[in-house]
Amino acid sequence: MHDAIIIGMGPAGLSAAMYLARANKKVLVIGEFNRIWKKEVIVNNYFGTGEITGEKLMEKGLAQAKGFGAEIIKGLVTKIEISEKGFFKCLANGLEHIGKKLLIATGSALPKKEVINQDEFIGKGVSFCVPCDGFFFKDKKVAVIGSEGYALVEAIDLLNYTKNIILITNGKKMGFGKEELKKNNIILKEEKIEKILGEKKVEALKTNKGIIAVDGVFIASGAADSNDFAKMIGVVVENNKVVVDSNMKTNLPGIFAAGDCVKGIAQISKAVYEGFVAAISIIGELKE
Repeated sequence: MHDAIIIGMGPAGLSAAMYLARANKKVLVIGEFNRIWKKEVIVNNYFGTGEITGEKLMEKGLAQAKGFGAEIIKGLVTKIEISEKGFFKCLANGLEHIGKKLLIATGSALPKKEVINQDEFIGKGVSFCVPCDGFFFKDKKVAVIGSEGYALVEAIDLLNYTKNIILITNGKKMGFGKEELKKNNIILKEEKIEKILGEKKVEALKTNKGIIAVDGVFIASGAADSNDFAKMIGVVVENNKVVVDSNMKTNLPGIFAAGDCVKGIAQISKAVYEGFVAAISIIGELKE
């Protein structure tokens, strides 16, 4: 059991981890190296650093968090659940991690453009969240588009609503999870999708190998982002940003958000500050 689980290994997440660990809290950070972790990124407007590469700056932040005792796991969170006791269960790299508090610090939600005309069918058969919209496809034939862990989790979750599921990788290779798909009778097609077909709603997918009739499509490409996590557990999102108060608290007890995934100017200084505020808020709640 961790006092706090932080999803995201950027400035906000590592800042929060440092302050939480410094306060002797058991904190776990799960994430991957994001855009700022590149040596090509030059930072020259962050106080006290002069000119430094994003890679070097983040390495220093990671070392600080580790130095105070934060546990770091490199990987992708593919699912979040809230237990009956109010704890948070995060699935990452096939393992479940449990925390008393949760901080979402995954950066900006990037648009997921898997199919050229998918935007035309949003709300007409195209969705991005199985826990949100799976009910509307009960006993329907549904395609999940993606080739990584997030797509696998979404496809498995769809079994709660329908048994007629196809996972289409959009031309990529499915590196893992094939046995689990087979065990659950989920069809795997490593085909490239050319476009969605339909008059007023989704009716089929045209791929490089033919036409696949479907009633709905769930886009689950790459890793889950802040919006995906928010929708999984009922956190309010407005204009693609997680809604928080001045203490970085979301609408749900025990869940916080900080950094580029919340409203405001996308700057390292802002993210670091918000990570600090979130950590102080979490520490305060843990004392209650």
